[in-house]
Amino acid sequence: MGVLVVGGLALVGGLAAACFTKAFGIVFLGEARSDEAAHAHEAGAAMRWPMIILAGLCVLIGLAAPLWPHVLHPAVAVIVPNQSPLSLWERTRVRAVAEKDAGPHPGPSPKGRGEISQLTPSAH
Repeated sequence: MGVLVVGGLALVGGLAAACFTKAFGIVFLGEARSDEAAHAHEAGAAMRWPMIILAGLCVLIGLAAPLWPHVLHPAVAVIVPNQSPLSLWERTRVRAVAEKDAGPHPGPSPKGRGEISQLTPSAH
């Protein structure tokens, strides 16, 4: 059985390598298939700058991700009063640290299905 698995993986790997080699050759090393393609040129700055600006905004949004709960807190407070966007995370983290300091859990979770109890919010 193991020989078939290894052989199958080798076959799939070889076919993938052949496919990507052919694709690379066609895209980067091949000749143009039409006159228009032969005379193609790089897009101008008027087309590149909007893409650069949007890419920069995506990077900024990603780097600012830890700030979004604080920015959205006023809007969330209107919809869900008396509830902080981070309260579930804070309660879960505090409970997980407390259980970690208490040592291993003596048995299955109270529900009896072996769930990790630190992922459920506390009743406080």
